[in-house]
Amino acid sequence: VLPTKPLIVLSVDGKMIKDVKEALLAGLGELGAAYRQQLAFLDDVKRIAIAASVAPMGQSLLPIPDLMVVAESANAEKTRAQLEGILGLAMMSSGMPGMAWQDKQIEGSAVKSMMSPMGVGLFLASSNGLVVATSSEPVMKAALGNKSGFSAALPKRGGEVFNETQTVSNLYLNFEEIGSYVESMGGMMAMYAPQGQDASKFLNPENIQAIKKMGSMVGAITFDKGIIGVDSFYQQPAV
Repeated sequence: VLPTKPLIVLSVDGKMIKDVKEALLAGLGELGAAYRQQLAFLDDVKRIAIAASVAPMGQSLLPIPDLMVVAESANAEKTRAQLEGILGLAMMSSGMPGMAWQDKQIEGSAVKSMMSPMGVGLFLASSNGLVVATSSEPVMKAALGNKSGFSAALPKRGGEVFNETQTVSNLYLNFEEIGSYVESMGGMMAMYAPQGQDASKFLNPENIQAIKKMGSMVGAITFDKGIIGVDSFYQQPAV
């Protein structure tokens, strides 16, 4: 369900997340009890991933990428309901108008949605053991419609890392997409804000092309029998 051409994907094993959660709550002492219920949605999570991709021009008034959070859960509907309550309260307390859940049907699935006046939204659904949250409707539609080409676009070794190897954490960086995002950001900055000398150097076309030529990177952290393994490799872009 991940975006076809993400800027970045970071996934983390659920056990590690729960261990970190318990350590943080223990460190808070009596205050930890106040946060335990809010973090209960993590108890059923087997793995969680965060992805960002370049948003279409004009989608929102803010120059931010499309965001997606995907959680594999032992009880996806329960996890989704817990997140619905937490995110709903957080958005309503933000004070922005219109930040209340609405019901939608996307690709035949029930979706909770809200949209800010700035054009940035929140869409939440559960499907096939996954809980999916996105910042835009097109990204949610692609996810629920199984229209992602992320796995197919990975090199063979990258596919093994993301789909077959038991890892603590995975990282994917697409420098071609990062370069495109920096390029679009540079155009907006030139229109609305003066650029300093350092920013101008960073945003010049030669530097952006150098970023794009880095291709993509896949990284992984494994833990087996007390041994931590770190692996990473690059794939050059097709010429």
